[in-house]
Amino acid sequence: MLSENRMDTFPSELAAILDRLERCPANLARVELEMFRNALSQNVYLYTLLQELLRRNEKILGARASTIASDVSSSSWGDLGFANSAALRAAVGYQIC
Repeated sequence: MLSENRMDTFPSELAAILDRLERCPANLARVELEMFRNALSQNVYLYTLLQELLRRNEKILGARASTIASDVSSSSWGDLGFANSAALRAAVGYQIC
């Protein structure tokens, strides 16, 4: 479990990672995404929630996120049309990370 102090700093850690991701050159984006995914996975509560989102939406998600992530240049917003709820969008985002 996370200590109370760790819980208090978690949002600022995520904000710092996202800020670095926004400013980093393209060749470092993968490293920043991995750091973001690791931070999400280290938070027991958030990780449990994300795993449950993935489990509940497994049939809908399929391989769509990996298809989108593997060829970003030819993907479009239309490719995300199936993600018509906040839960599905969160699950897709986590899978892509």
